[in-house]
Amino acid sequence: MLDPDKEKMEDGRDTYVHGLESLVASTMPLVGEEFFAEFVRRLAETYGAQFAIVNELIESDPVAVRSLAFWQNGQLGENIEYKVKTTPCESVYSDGQKYYPANIQSLFPDDEDLVHMGVHSYFGAPMISNSGEVIGHICILGEQSLAESEKAKSYFNIFAARAAAELERLKLEREIIHHRDKLKELVDEKMASLRHAKESAEAANQVKTEFLARMTFELKIPANSILGYAELLKEGNDSMSAEQQGFVDNIISAGWLLDNIINDVLDISLVETGELFINHTRCRVTECVNESIKMIECQAKEKSIRVVCLYDTDADACIVADKKRLKQIFTNLLSNAVKFNRDNSVVKVKITPVGKNKIRISIIDRGIGIAEEDQHKIFEKFERLDAEERWIGGTGIGLAITKRLVEHMGGCIGVDSVLGEGSTFWVEFAST
Repeated sequence: MLDPDKEKMEDGRDTYVHGLESLVASTMPLVGEEFFAEFVRRLAETYGAQFAIVNELIESDPVAVRSLAFWQNGQLGENIEYKVKTTPCESVYSDGQKYYPANIQSLFPDDEDLVHMGVHSYFGAPMISNSGEVIGHICILGEQSLAESEKAKSYFNIFAARAAAELERLKLEREIIHHRDKLKELVDEKMASLRHAKESAEAANQVKTEFLARMTFELKIPANSILGYAELLKEGNDSMSAEQQGFVDNIISAGWLLDNIINDVLDISLVETGELFINHTRCRVTECVNESIKMIECQAKEKSIRVVCLYDTDADACIVADKKRLKQIFTNLLSNAVKFNRDNSVVKVKITPVGKNKIRISIIDRGIGIAEEDQHKIFEKFERLDAEERWIGGTGIGLAITKRLVEHMGGCIGVDSVLGEGSTFWVEFAST
């Protein structure tokens, strides 16, 4: 028992001031479980108690608590949970700080733990949060009276406030961890859902691609038959009238258009399934460009468009590429330039060196152009910025195929365009 008249240490300092200073110094670097363990030890030493407990409120009605640290007879005991009814702690939650200097066993005869612990005095105080909410309490129990002076009781509230501050921090940390874990769980669920959706989409896309590949092979057979018989009609029948010959020409023209569409779909399917074969050989750029120009001459004549080729490089300049696919690239770009150009105008093809080991082929038109915000879309499959212009045909996959063919052969492709003024599509390949 501390004698209230002898609450001074040998150096003249107040016992409770010293206890509080020791508590602050020893718990400064500690948090959570380690803090509360040191807290109850210092609390018991300061007040000369055999037992010291710091409890967290876990249920309000009826009041139930869980110990965060339990000091008993010079060592830490196991933490416990209990309802405070019929115990001295009940009065702390109803009345605030409570002190029973003696005869506690007779005051709370239903609390068998008091007899088991062999204590006769009790001192408790609530832990109050910054918002004024009671979040727990601290208490000490002893074999003799624990505190008589007002100073001892006043400092006990300071001890309770320090424990409340750490408990608030701990509760906030728990809440953050809970929300973090919950967020991680939600993110994991979302990622799993996205993975599943991605896998389903990829599987569906694979089925679609394989179907397109099979379908195009099947379509080529009747399309080739139509073209073959139409050519036979044109070449082997002199008895047809001019009107009938015109019908046959229309069949042939439509047949080649159908054949080109089928080839486009087949190419995009082969690219997506990774089955596109590239036969790399040394190709003369000017030769491939001129052959491609010949392939779109009829289309250009229909709109009275001239195709002019300008060389700023050696006419024998070569690149390593698949010649068939290279001509397909140039033909697609030239065909687009004619399609979107104005009638009675010019399409220019420029072949220029880029640095020491690259060649750029640019196809320039003065047609409808492409808005800047739409330029990133044009190389996507089935994308048609001219969808409302029904007079312009096409499937919307020509540029998508062109881009993939260029990239498969190690080149790059791009566009520079101004809406209403025209476009320049260009491809670059390493020269040899």
